[in-house]
Amino acid sequence: MGQRRRLHFDGHAFISRQILRRDGLIAERIAPATVLLRLDARPEALSITVGGLRGGPLPLPPVLTGGGIETAEGDGIRYDVTARLPVVGLLIRYHGALHPT
Repeated sequence: MGQRRRLHFDGHAFISRQILRRDGLIAERIAPATVLLRLDARPEALSITVGGLRGGPLPLPPVLTGGGIETAEGDGIRYDVTARLPVVGLLIRYHGALHPT
């Protein structure tokens, strides 16, 4: 199974799918790429780091770095996520809050 998410960035929408793997990593598939995420739950926050990258079925060199942090905020969460590539630098950063409607 997994979780399907519809995300909106700068006026553009896309679908991602997250699946918990047997090794404990979260695989988030976005178009042909899959980002592997490592979670570290602490009392004050959930820390997320990039644990790998795949292009279709093939593992890619570990060039993508970054991650994020999520903290509780009332009945929702506050998040701050980044991804970086060597030479290019910051690829994406998004932050904000998510609250139930």
